[in-house]
Amino acid sequence: MNIQLPHCTETEFEVLAIVLHNKASFLDITTSIKPEQFYHESIGQALDFLIKLDAQGKPIDPVSAVRESRDKVVSDVILKAMNQFISAERVGYLLERFRDLHMRRTYWKIGHKLQSMAFDTSIPPSELVDQVETEIMGIHSGDGKKDIIEPKQAAIKAFELFHERQRSQEPIGISFAKKGTDGFVHGFPGVDEALSGGAQPGDAILIAAQTGEGKTALAVNLATYASVFQAKKTYYQNTEMSEEELVFRVVSNLSGIPFTEVFTGKLTGEPGEILEKQTRLEKAFDTYSKSNIYLSELPELSAGQSKGLARKFKHRYGELDLLVIDYIGRLETDGDMKKGLQEHQVLARIAKESKKLAKLLNCVVIILAQLTEDQKLEGARRILNDMDLALFVEVLDSKDKEQYPVATHWLRKRKTRRSGKGSRDILIKFDKPIQRISEVYIQNKRKPKTKDEIEVEPQAING
Repeated sequence: MNIQLPHCTETEFEVLAIVLHNKASFLDITTSIKPEQFYHESIGQALDFLIKLDAQGKPIDPVSAVRESRDKVVSDVILKAMNQFISAERVGYLLERFRDLHMRRTYWKIGHKLQSMAFDTSIPPSELVDQVETEIMGIHSGDGKKDIIEPKQAAIKAFELFHERQRSQEPIGISFAKKGTDGFVHGFPGVDEALSGGAQPGDAILIAAQTGEGKTALAVNLATYASVFQAKKTYYQNTEMSEEELVFRVVSNLSGIPFTEVFTGKLTGEPGEILEKQTRLEKAFDTYSKSNIYLSELPELSAGQSKGLARKFKHRYGELDLLVIDYIGRLETDGDMKKGLQEHQVLARIAKESKKLAKLLNCVVIILAQLTEDQKLEGARRILNDMDLALFVEVLDSKDKEQYPVATHWLRKRKTRRSGKGSRDILIKFDKPIQRISEVYIQNKRKPKTKDEIEVEPQAING
């Protein structure tokens, strides 16, 4: 059966006509679409010919192009297109229509390809999922392949980025700290430092802790700095608790009111105190409602579903800056992934997929994992291979507690891909009643002695 895929011949000819008649629109068109994306191969060949002419510094008007062409098919297409020009102001509409039709054809081809692969029993289901997701994301994110990059091109681009960052006062990527009106830095400057200035799109970060030692609280606090105090979009995939409980954790943190009081709805204290708490809570709930922390309550989340939902989020909201997966030990693994694999091998594979997802969606992915009683992580070496930063939460022992009386835990830096291992681990304070975690010491680099360290208290919502 001969199936005619979605296309519009007039649109394709008019796109080519604008290139021929309006040089100012040439860059807009050739950076948005590619010759191979045309339904009519001959029109795509004509655009490819014009791109090559321009690269040689030759004119691309219809008369000059036909004169240069040695291909009759290309010449005929150009002659036909030259009469299709209406207005360069239509370029935005035409590009949108062109991409829409190309996307529809691509979806059909992916579905047809998946149908063929589904009948091949030698192909595992996970490969089908990966194939489909890779191709679909390719539609939305464009061709991200950079097989060969010339040194001059790379140097110019990197130098421009350097100057852009030098001029800007904004943090690089996602910052997990902020400078308060009191002049102190609040949040997690040590985490920013470990990431050489902040988390970058494509980064994968691991947070590991024993049960009850704050891995979820730490992730929630990091998300708060990204999406309450900044405008970054966070998608928190939660497998452990209800959406209300997770919101209560954030609100407890923001308001400074104990989680148990928020959770039960029973505020304690004198009437005046209760009224003041009520006001703080209302402000905290309002702050959360205006934040960019999006939630999922997914008790039976699989690795494949996690990827699919993240892709769906980016497609729906246009951006995804931070994805939190809480936690990988509770992810239901796809059937084929479990065949012949031990648990630590499965976890390592999920970690690898998380890193691939971070790069595919151009976002930061934080995955949470559970440590054993002796502070071990199953499959740690293979998991860490794919991480840009790995932080293990560890309770201070009595000796450290004596030296750092305000701190409660270490964030042990088990992997720091960009910053190296020169700096010490991060000291934090876990205020469990209000689910607040903050870095409590900042090292004075000119006087690197513990007595010169200062305590940093977290930013209060009302201050």
